[in-house]
Order: sequence, then C-alpha cells, then structure tokens
Amino acid sequence: METEKTDTIEMLIEMAGVDENGNPPTAEAIEQTMMDMPPKALRDLQRWYEQHKENPSSNPPSPETLTNFAGDEDEEVRHEVAGNGCTSPGILTQLTGDERAAVRAQVARNLGTPPKALKQLAEDKSLWVRMTVAWNPHTPPDVLAGLASDKHEWVRIAARGNPNTPTDLGQVPMPGATTNMSQTNTMEIN
Repeated sequence: METEKTDTIEMLIEMAGVDENGNPPTAEAIEQTMMDMPPKALRDLQRWYEQHKENPSSNPPSPETLTNFAGDEDEEVRHEVAGNGCTSPGILTQLTGDERAAVRAQVARNLGTPPKALKQLAEDKSLWVRMTVAWNPHTPPDVLAGLASDKHEWVRIAARGNPNTPTDLGQVPMPGATTNMSQTNTMEIN
C-alpha cells in the first residue's frame, strides 16, 4: 500500500510537470492536478501507470540504436533513452552527466541504473533528480540514508518511503517536517 501511495505521488508530480531546470512542480500544482481528476480516473491512471512501468515494449530498440540516440541533441530523445529498460548500464552512467535535469531524473528512475550512478545522482543539484533517486527501489541503503536527511522535505519523504531505507531512520523525525497541509503548500522546493 505504501509503494502504491509513493507511485501515485510520483505520477501526480509527473502529470503536473517540471520546469525547464527539472525542478518539480509546486505543491499547489500537484493538488490542482489531483483535484481535477475524478477518483475513478485517478485509480485507472494509477493502474495504467503500474502496467506501463512493468511491461516494456514487445519490440525493444537494439543496444546500438540506444547508444546512438544517447548523444542526440534533442533532449526528448535522450530522455527516452534514459527511461528505456533496455538501455545499458554504461549508457545510463554516461547520461548521469546530461545537461538537462529531466534526462538525469529518467536515469534515476530506470531500474537498470547501476548503484554507483545512483550514488552520483543522489548528490545532484536538482531536487527532482534526488527525489527520483530516493524512489528507485534499487537505490542502495547507504545512499537512501543520506537522502533521508536531505535539506528538502520532499526528498526526505521519498527516501523514508523507500523500503530499502535503513529502518532506524524511519523513526527519526525529519528536520523541518510539516504536518499541516497549508504549510506544505508554501514550502520552498528549489
């Protein structure tokens, strides 16, 4: 149930969009996205999202194609390569240095990203990238422990929601944590 909740939050953040620097949307934008959706549509979207994550294309691109597109000048092309389940660990590691945070976030989301690359992305300047590393179920526990004390609340929440986070961290109050939704809506996310 906790994983489903985290996936729903991740999906809503994706739907609300990120800015040109890869920073996540404001809490207000996420709330508005959620409020605009009927409950059944939200459940259906969650179901679709889960199926989409688990079922890669039946005709995956060749490793050569992915390698060629990894250096494409179009951010959308690199974004697709970074999110593709067939992309090699070497290409994913290369894309951790991409100039666009959205591409780096896709690398952080990819379940094939090597632990060393996830560790590098956990120190990214983009809140969105660090939060995505915290969601990845393959992020090593020591990396999650560091993210669980990140300066941004959203990263801390994501890390503490990951089942691989050391359990002793889950009981420690988060610095600056808020319980009032109106306080959460005004928090700084940059």
